[in-house]
Amino acid sequence: MGGKSSKTEDPDNEDPKKPDDNKDKKSDSKSKYMDPDYKGEPLSDDLSNGPVEKRRCTDCLCCLVFLAFAVTWFVVGITGFSEGNPYLLTYPYDSDGNQCGRPGENAEHYDYLYFPFPISGYLDYRVCVKHCPKHYNSTVDCYKIEKFHYTCTFLFENISDAPDPTYGYIKGIYPSDGYLDRFCLPDSDAEVGWVKYGYDEVSDKIDVTVLTKWIGDVWNCWEVMFIVAAIAFVIGGVYMFVLRYCLGVLVWISIIVFWIFLILCASFLLWAAENKYQEDTDKDTRTTLYVCSGIMWGIVGVYFLYILCMCNRIRLAVAIMKAGTLYIRDVWYAMLVPPVFFVVIIAFYIWWVLATLWLYSSGDIKQHGDTAFAEAEWNNDTRNAFYFEFFGILWINAILIALCEFILAASVCIWYFSCGSDHGAQRPISRPIWWAFRYHLGTLAFGSFILAVIWAIKYILMYIQARIKAVNRDGKSKALLLLLRCLTCYVVCFERFVKFLNKNAFIQCALNSTSFCTAARDAFFLILRNGFRFLALGSIGHVFQFLGKWMIAIIATFAGYMIITHASRWSDKLHSPIFPTIVFLLIAYIIASLFMGIYSMACDAILHCFLADEELCKNKDRPPQHAPEMLKDFLDKERKKESKQKCCCCC
Repeated sequence: MGGKSSKTEDPDNEDPKKPDDNKDKKSDSKSKYMDPDYKGEPLSDDLSNGPVEKRRCTDCLCCLVFLAFAVTWFVVGITGFSEGNPYLLTYPYDSDGNQCGRPGENAEHYDYLYFPFPISGYLDYRVCVKHCPKHYNSTVDCYKIEKFHYTCTFLFENISDAPDPTYGYIKGIYPSDGYLDRFCLPDSDAEVGWVKYGYDEVSDKIDVTVLTKWIGDVWNCWEVMFIVAAIAFVIGGVYMFVLRYCLGVLVWISIIVFWIFLILCASFLLWAAENKYQEDTDKDTRTTLYVCSGIMWGIVGVYFLYILCMCNRIRLAVAIMKAGTLYIRDVWYAMLVPPVFFVVIIAFYIWWVLATLWLYSSGDIKQHGDTAFAEAEWNNDTRNAFYFEFFGILWINAILIALCEFILAASVCIWYFSCGSDHGAQRPISRPIWWAFRYHLGTLAFGSFILAVIWAIKYILMYIQARIKAVNRDGKSKALLLLLRCLTCYVVCFERFVKFLNKNAFIQCALNSTSFCTAARDAFFLILRNGFRFLALGSIGHVFQFLGKWMIAIIATFAGYMIITHASRWSDKLHSPIFPTIVFLLIAYIIASLFMGIYSMACDAILHCFLADEELCKNKDRPPQHAPEMLKDFLDKERKKESKQKCCCCC
């Protein structure tokens, strides 16, 4: 009792020490980060049974800022819809400023813009017509304007400055075709020379015929697009199956083949130096080849030693990549997550394009007599609104990608720690979705904001480069362009680093329910403690993901090409299979990228989970408890090796 009262009755003795204790703690925390041997805090035992279940809201301020920004972004877009009028920009004008086909205007029923005299110097003479004339003797119903001597059904007279004297008196009716439901373009197959010339004048900036045929070819092959998509999914599944059972063999064969390739290159350089350049005049060349050969042999030796030292990490990387295929097999419906987010991103971009168009049309509309379309001149408010909307779509795009990555990462973490259990993974997709929106939206907003700022800087630099190239065609600003290219390159490199850091931070957030800065710090130190393991997984993973993407895309595209060129149902309707094949390649590559993106996230998250499991179990002197089958096999083999002998280069 007396001891207790002595402590409580003299609290003043403790108060002066508290600030000193706090200062000591702060100084200790600062000094430990300066210590080169410091590699992070030990992991919490809360991870022993999987991702933290008792979660807390993280980065709440960032969440509030993002929500306020998103609401403002939508409000600005809605304001553009209420004040803008894109009809002023999308409908063409005749020579008197009447818009052809615009609802509610004088020329509402005259849908097409027609050029009665389609020759350079007279393209500013335009009329609105109901239908495009098909013959020289057609009678055209046009909206009369004051600039012509007669209506468009009669001769044009007194064209004294025509480019050819034969054009002095011509009839303003010629065969034409409708294009985009807006224009009448001269028939390129017409017999009269000036009509052909007029076609070139009107469509000098776009090959209308080719574009129209391409669009028609793609439309005629729309069924094959779904077939190509299905083939891409099937090939992706086959590729996962091959990786599951043959990845180890493929990896070591690739490593040996690349080593043999380096040896052949070094041997060829040495052979060329000794046999091909023996003359005295070739002395410098021979010396250069000897130096290059020596460098190549040095690379061969370093590569061999590197593989010896990394063989254990390579085996671990192979085991983790095999485990990634198991995750896709067990949680196959995770394949639906990226396509759903892809559709959502496309929907946001459609909204942004429409909102930007309406914002653009809310400026001062200027229509000049020599142009068929009007232009908008922005004031400062409109310009600032566009900048705000532009950054908004970058941030929203980045946070949707972050949401997709977090959901997949948390799903993998749940799956990993349920391996070997009887009940399996419990709600591996719905729980991460709830965590993301309920607890960690602020963390995802923080990481995505950094990425959006980097994107904005990159696009600004690219825009400045384009403007300088357009203004200085004589090449006087080469030094400035070189500087901008270098800056853009640095920004792109930093962008890749931030993407890598964000990805690993989101995995740590999924595991530990921590804020972005804490998760990024934990991810950094985890990578620092296991740098070679991350290096092995990253290098091998990137190679096989690259091969997987292009293998899936090329095989699916080739299948689509064979279908449209050999099946009469489609081959008879095509002008050319080239453009549909390009569309097939784009579709197949997008599907392959989504497929391999899930696989990449699975491998990275499994590595994080394995390292956490390993570190926690190492403190308790027992092997990892939750590792999938192939990782347990890897650990069993390593323990057997360690019990026999320890190899200094492969441990």
